[in-house]
Amino acid sequence: MNNNFIFGGIFAFSILLLGIVFLVLIINIVGRWCLFKKAGKNGWEAIIPFYSDWVYVEIAQLNYWWFFLVVSNSIANFLSDDLGSIFYFVSLIALFVCNYNISKKLHKDTVFAVLMTIFPFIFVTMAGVSSNYKWDDSVKVGKNGPFGNNENDDNFASTSDNDNINNSDVKYCPYCGKQNNNNDKFCSNCGREI
Repeated sequence: MNNNFIFGGIFAFSILLLGIVFLVLIINIVGRWCLFKKAGKNGWEAIIPFYSDWVYVEIAQLNYWWFFLVVSNSIANFLSDDLGSIFYFVSLIALFVCNYNISKKLHKDTVFAVLMTIFPFIFVTMAGVSSNYKWDDSVKVGKNGPFGNNENDDNFASTSDNDNINNSDVKYCPYCGKQNNNNDKFCSNCGREI
């Protein structure tokens, strides 16, 4: 009788733990989906392994080779278990660099980028879902994140359609945060009325 009780408890705990992991995974996917939409990408791009990391680096406007650093942990684990812990830190730093640029686009500070890196299921979700976080394409970010952010440097990127746009000629969508012309009635990204 005691063995059945113990096995039942272990089974219930396993199901509960699996449910929590599944919930965190779903929350993370929803957060990234919404963040991709704010940045002008398709939401479905957030759910494809490796490709979503490529798009994340693209959204952060980093040099393309940052993608290889972001996925280095996955590649190292595939090749050898011994390299996993080293490349975990490489991947974590590269992810921080992505989040650094993304937090700048959301008008947030470095602390927010650190929190996005450590607790993505909370802070990436907040950035994606909450209307308090507006995506601003006019914010210039370094192509190497916080490493070499000199505005006169060629490593400085902006996806603004026109960097010389007068602020009175633009408005931002209250739903996705995309920059639109002041005379637009509908958002060019999500299509909602603004």
